[in-house]
Amino acid sequence: MSDGEVNMNITEKSDKIKVLVLLLTASLTVMSCTMSNGSDFGSPPTDKASPVEEAAVDYIGEDQEVANSEIEKVKQSHEQRLLAIDGVTGVGIGQDPQGNQVITVYVLNAEVQKKVPQELDGFMVQTEITGEIKAF
Repeated sequence: MSDGEVNMNITEKSDKIKVLVLLLTASLTVMSCTMSNGSDFGSPPTDKASPVEEAAVDYIGEDQEVANSEIEKVKQSHEQRLLAIDGVTGVGIGQDPQGNQVITVYVLNAEVQKKVPQELDGFMVQTEITGEIKAF
């Protein structure tokens, strides 16, 4: 083996070591950032509330109990009829800007929005244009 071949092998090994060190450093940085945010790769998910919104759903605070409430009963009694409207993608319970509970109807577009009633059994209805919702 000549001196040129030996230098080339050393250079190739040096480059590989540099790449490995960079990958290791990047991995440790990502793990460090993730761990500092309270995540643990080995632990199952917890029931703790996440500071990140998981879905575009209106928030109802703990002080406004929805289960078995009057608005929930009204929503359930009209839900199938609302979902039967072509272009309605979902029905839920939300809040208006003043904090009052409302029935929220999710629709594809403004044309569908016109078909949704503005009030159901004394509860205001707000519509939200979502476009097409696709599961992935």
